[in-house]
This record gives sequence, structure tokens and C-alpha cells, in this order.
Amino acid sequence: MAEKESKPKTKKQRNWGAAPINEVSENIQSLNIDKRSLKKTGRVHLFATRVKKEWIEQLKSIAYEERKHYNEVLEKALECYSKHRK
Repeated sequence: MAEKESKPKTKKQRNWGAAPINEVSENIQSLNIDKRSLKKTGRVHLFATRVKKEWIEQLKSIAYEERKHYNEVLEKALECYSKHRK
């Protein structure tokens, strides 16, 4: 069996052109922002559970209408439940 000569593979260089100046500056500025530190909530404990499809759809709908995160809607629900329970 004849051995094939293997050629070293070279990556083809592509010229994508230069990015516009304003796009470059926006990208550099976005690196300076840590989005996690923009809104520190103190929520560090994980909560996972199985729910019915209808329940999660209702939660998503309420969160979307109120422009809130799921955990904020659940915290509000717990707060209301605690008030009416007493």
C-alpha cells in the first residue's frame, strides 16, 4: 500500500473588511458593563418544581403583561397569599 503524502492544511484567510468606527466603539463599551451587576437582587437560592402546562402559560402571560421576571411574579403571589391567609 502506497503512503500518501500529507500536505499541511492551511487555513484560508478571509478579508471581511474593517468594521465601522461607531460599531467598534459600541462593542468596546459593552465589554465594560457587567450586566449581572446592573440589578443585584440577592436571589441566590435555586427553586425548581414541576407544574402543569396551563400554570406555566399563565405565569408567562402575567410576567409578560407586567414586564417582570417569573421570580418577581412568584414573590408577589406569595406576598398576596400570606396577607390573605391570616
